[in-house]
Order: sequence, then C-alpha cells, then structure tokens
Amino acid sequence: MKYSLLLSAIFILLVASSCHQGKDKGVLLKKSEEPISVLSLKYARGFSIHYFDGFKIISVRDGKDTTKLLAEYILYPKSSSAPLGYDKAVKIGTPVDKVVCISTTHIAELVKLNLVDRIAGITGASLIYNQEVHQRIEQGAIANLGNDEMDFERLVEIAPSFVLSSGSYDGGDKLNIKLRSLNIPSVLNLDYMEQDPLARAEWLKFMAAFFDREKEADSLFSITEEKYLSLKNQMKQVVQRPTVFCNIPFKEIWYMPCGENYMAFD
Repeated sequence: MKYSLLLSAIFILLVASSCHQGKDKGVLLKKSEEPISVLSLKYARGFSIHYFDGFKIISVRDGKDTTKLLAEYILYPKSSSAPLGYDKAVKIGTPVDKVVCISTTHIAELVKLNLVDRIAGITGASLIYNQEVHQRIEQGAIANLGNDEMDFERLVEIAPSFVLSSGSYDGGDKLNIKLRSLNIPSVLNLDYMEQDPLARAEWLKFMAAFFDREKEADSLFSITEEKYLSLKNQMKQVVQRPTVFCNIPFKEIWYMPCGENYMAFD
C-alpha cells in the first residue's frame, strides 16, 4: 500500500513538473532583436506592427508625438506558448475568437473584414446602423452591454479575448483599472485621433492583425484609398460649396471641428 502511494506521489510530481516546464517554454523576446519585417503604412501614424519569427508586436503611439508609447501588444499563435519578456505588453493568442466593441468605428472595421461573428458585445446600440449587427443583437449572439454605464457582470459572462477601447474617450484609466480587476485585457484603438481620413481608414490593418487577416485588410484598404482619392480629385472641380453644420449635439453642447481638422472647410 505504501509502495503504491509512493508511486502515485511520484507520478503527480512528474506531471506537475512537466506542466510547469511546458508553460515556461515560451521564446524569450529581447528588446534588441530585429524584426523580420515591418508593416508598411502610408498614412497612419498612431500604430506600427513588427513581425518576428512566430510573433507580432503592435505598438500604439501618440499620433502627435510618435515617440510616446501608449500601449504594446504581443500576438502569438494560440497553438504555441506565449513568448517571455516584454512584461508590460499585453499578450494575446491569435486568431481572436470574440471581442467587445465600445466605439462604432471599431464595429465598422470588423464589418469590413467580414468578422461580425467575432463581436461578442457592444455598447451604445442606438448609435449602430449596421443591420446585421442589430439582427445578431436581437438573436442574442451579440450582447448589448448598455450605454452610459457598461454592464460588467454581463461582460464577465461573455469572457471576451479583449475589449476594444478608445482611451479617455470611453473612460480611459478608470475603465482599464476595472477591466484589469476582472482579468479582461483592453486593446487601445486610436483611429479617431488620426488627422487624415485615409490614416483613420488604415487602422483596418491594426484590427486585422488580431485575427490574422492582414492580407485582406491591405487589399480592402487599397480599394478604399483608390475610391477616396478619385472622389477627392472630383471635388476639386466643384465651385459652389454650401455651408453645413458638422457632427451632432452631445449633452447640450454642439461640438464642431476646429480649423486644423480635415472636416473643417473655408
């Protein structure tokens, strides 16, 4: 009996040791390591993607001061272990199964990539105009997490891979602190901070990286770029330009684009 117990104890220790070693087999990433390639961006300034052997490192920076690093994400295949090092970076296995969107622009990017089925939850349903998204909300495939205050209990039930956030626009540090306490990562998407329409559109490539859809995003962006530049050239021929009010009122204040904004016209 004692011999049997001893063998069982040894077996348990070997299994535990094996599991522990398996977790520690992730490749050590060094800051000095050179990437195999870097994603080519034509307009966007707020992010970059560096490709290593089996990993991607996405950096989100201040669009006005690109030397200021705001967030960093290491993406690795789910079939392998998370890489070691870069302790401050958020590590996410790809392709991602489900996400929660706070901003409507993030929903539009996922729709463009044909990834509506990866949206697990949204906020501000009344501001969404995509019929497929509303159908999935009605069917219960997408959870409506509220408007002004997010339903965190429902969020925990969904257990998304991450929540797409927009920094101070949707709660900033307060939201991130709450998400960290729930062990739910947040991914900072600052497409709205870009000062050029094509720069904003190019954040499609940022979104695509989390789903291993970079090639599709590159093709889709090229089509958007071509159409936009064609329309822009046509508009140069327009003589009569009516005066219009931009944006919408928010909490009894009507916000207008400033003179440096591409939406402001003379």
